[in-house]
Amino acid sequence: MRQDKSSYIQLKVSELTYQSVKSSGPGGQHVNTSNTKAVLTWNLEHSVSLNLHQKDLATLRLGSRINSQGEIKISSDRFRSLERNKQDCLEKLQQLLSKALQPIKARKKTKIPKPQKKKRLDNKKHRADLKKSRKRPSRWD
Repeated sequence: MRQDKSSYIQLKVSELTYQSVKSSGPGGQHVNTSNTKAVLTWNLEHSVSLNLHQKDLATLRLGSRINSQGEIKISSDRFRSLERNKQDCLEKLQQLLSKALQPIKARKKTKIPKPQKKKRLDNKKHRADLKKSRKRPSRWD
C-alpha cells in the first residue's frame, strides 16, 4: 500500500537522532567492518511537530512501539549504504505516523433485507425437519 507524500507528517530534523550500528546477517567481510545499519530515535513526548491531540492518538495506537522514555526507535539495514538506510528509517517513521493518525471510519449500520431473513429462517426450518426425520420414532406417538 503506497501513500502519496502529501499525507506524511512534517517532522523537524532537530527532533531526529540517528545512530549507525554494525549490520547483521550475510554480506561477507563488508558487514563486519562497516556501520551501515541506521537506528532512528524520535521522542514523541517532546516533539513540537505534532499537536496534543495527535500525540494522544499516536501514543494510544503506537503504545507497543514507544519505550519508557517516550521514544520510538526504528532501524533499517536493507541497503548497503548508511545514507539509504537513514532515508529508509525516516520513511518508515512517516508511514507509521500517517497510519496511526488516520481517522477511523465510522461503521454504518445496515439492515438485513426481508427476503434474506426469510431465506435464512426457511433454511433453518428445513434443516430442523431433516434432522427430525432421521430420529427413531417414539413409542408413545
